[in-house]
Amino acid sequence: MASTTPHTIVLRSNNRDNGMQRPMEAPVQAAATVKPGMLLDFGTTNTVKPHATAGGNRNGNKVAIDNPWATDTTVAAIDASYTAGQTAGYVHGVPGDVLYMWIKTGSNVAKGAALESAGTGALQAAAGTAVDSLVGYAEEAVNNATGSDGRIRVRMA
Repeated sequence: MASTTPHTIVLRSNNRDNGMQRPMEAPVQAAATVKPGMLLDFGTTNTVKPHATAGGNRNGNKVAIDNPWATDTTVAAIDASYTAGQTAGYVHGVPGDVLYMWIKTGSNVAKGAALESAGTGALQAAAGTAVDSLVGYAEEAVNNATGSDGRIRVRMA
């Protein structure tokens, strides 16, 4: 039986040029630990870090992708974190892309719910306060009331 759990961050690309996989942006260094699927923000001097402002400006929908440089072959690339100082790959999610991202612990969202940064690289239900805070919409209902951050399919806004 086939797995229903995705093993990649970019689930559907809305690449208008050719409909193919969204190209990775120029690799940069991680300023802190970054997990594939996290919403990112630029750090200092050509680095990226988890987006740290809950409900804040999304700054271009930068999302960490699967780690093709992971050295531990027992861990899937989607589960291999980038450590501080390691080269990190990301894409700019554009409207229509469906990405496999993180949803904050304690979140219970319905399919179609608007999502914004939770301030940890994960997402949460949008409060709608910041002008440019909307990251995307839940492609599935997720109840992540307990435990740790979980995964969610997100259609980018």
